[in-house]
Amino acid sequence: MVGTSPDAPARLRRIQTQLELGSHPSRGLQDDWDANGQAGFQFEVLDLLPPPKDQNVDIESELESLLELWAEKLGIDPTAPY
Repeated sequence: MVGTSPDAPARLRRIQTQLELGSHPSRGLQDDWDANGQAGFQFEVLDLLPPPKDQNVDIESELESLLELWAEKLGIDPTAPY
């Protein structure tokens, strides 16, 4: 699973909390978590965007470009949630 967020650490905490509570919206991910527990997963931030120098930079567009780059590197479909 690869995703984007302007606040990556907060997003990772939210995903882990949802999984621990059994409430993650991705049923497949939740089922794998339930079967394997936290030891079966690795959570990490793959990349960070530097703060923009120009206030007019579209952060969401930059994050989407970064997502596509990592999806290609990892050989996964960035539109597939899990």
